[in-house]
Amino acid sequence: MSFSLGQLARALTAAGTHEDPAARQRAEQRVRRWQQVVDGMAAGTLDIGSRTPMWGLPVWVTPEVLHGGFATGTPAAGGALRPDEADRARRWGLPAARRVLFWSWLTDAGLAELGELLDSGRYRVEYAEEAALPVVAWLLRAGAAAAERADRDDARGADGVEPVRRRVVDVVVRDRRRRPGRRGDAGGLAAASRPAAGPLPAPRRSVSALPQASPPRLAAATAASAYPDPALRILMDATYRAFRSRRSVLLLNLEHQVSVAELPWVRAVASARIDSSDTREQAGRTLARLASAAVTGFPATVLPNPLVKELSTLSKQCLDEVLRLTARIHHNPRPLSTVKNTAYAWRHMLFFLSLSTGEEQAAFLAHSAQRLAAQPDHVRTRLAPAVTGLGHIVGGGTFDPNGRAGTGRRLLGWATREHWILGPSPRGA
Repeated sequence: MSFSLGQLARALTAAGTHEDPAARQRAEQRVRRWQQVVDGMAAGTLDIGSRTPMWGLPVWVTPEVLHGGFATGTPAAGGALRPDEADRARRWGLPAARRVLFWSWLTDAGLAELGELLDSGRYRVEYAEEAALPVVAWLLRAGAAAAERADRDDARGADGVEPVRRRVVDVVVRDRRRRPGRRGDAGGLAAASRPAAGPLPAPRRSVSALPQASPPRLAAATAASAYPDPALRILMDATYRAFRSRRSVLLLNLEHQVSVAELPWVRAVASARIDSSDTREQAGRTLARLASAAVTGFPATVLPNPLVKELSTLSKQCLDEVLRLTARIHHNPRPLSTVKNTAYAWRHMLFFLSLSTGEEQAAFLAHSAQRLAAQPDHVRTRLAPAVTGLGHIVGGGTFDPNGRAGTGRRLLGWATREHWILGPSPRGA
């Protein structure tokens, strides 16, 4: 509370004494926002230090965040209607209320309009929540196509789309429901989502230096490349970039920031991802580009925060891939290629982690321990030695000539005898 009160006092002083009128106006805005923080903390509607600082809102809602990671309690995508929303309300003859506009997109006419936006690519995603409705449209279209293929000769084929519609809408919007006792009418998808039609950003240029290809753009393109459908690939690229622009909140008790995989609409299209050799090759190319950018763009200097943040994010994505591949070893009659791919993903993770700061590395160890603890027993047993070994190395230790450090092990993609990751418990060499 003392920090937020100090920031409020500073803003009040600037608002009353600064000689520049524009600076005074900006200070007045800071006064209002810091007053929200102080009032929310006092009333118990803000839980500063938690992954869900805004009481009554799910973890994926993008918060408005002030200096130091303090959430104000206002969803960043909420507030007054934007010009594009007001224009839509006028054109459709609807009340100027975001909740009404939200549901208008889920009518037949609204879904058709979303489909046109998806196909044209002429839209922008400022906040990740804005991608939820286009995802609904894409899923419904994919479900309709599947139903048409399955029931091509069945007169009831058209009726099969409606259950898909209900299921998809429920999956995407159920988390926005307010908890009992929540005040106000902000937040959730209905209050924080708005498809925004408009021109695309300038076309991407070839990657030759970091200013031309920022880490978020490289990472977004790599993450989206696993979606073979062009419309969904463009949407996921835009979603990732919007998500990476959200400001981090202050966290305590070793909690970790929200990941893009926690967004309900991203989970809803997870099955549309295809992990192929092409996507792995593109990930490898991205790794090389980032390495080149780090070395040539910032020689002998501390890496800038956006690059460090993206490297940390990429290392977490690699960890997720390691966990996924390790799970596939279980009951696999021919596991060696999976072990090799697991080690490749682990190596990529180590590369990104090696370029991160010591603080980021320590946070990653806590994150990896939490992720491992949530896995099935067979995944935990197989991967625990590698995670233990990683902690030993991050702490300044080394492996012995056999790749051991106590119970920790070096994870490689090959072994002269049975690989230790294949045993029911760590053994072998």
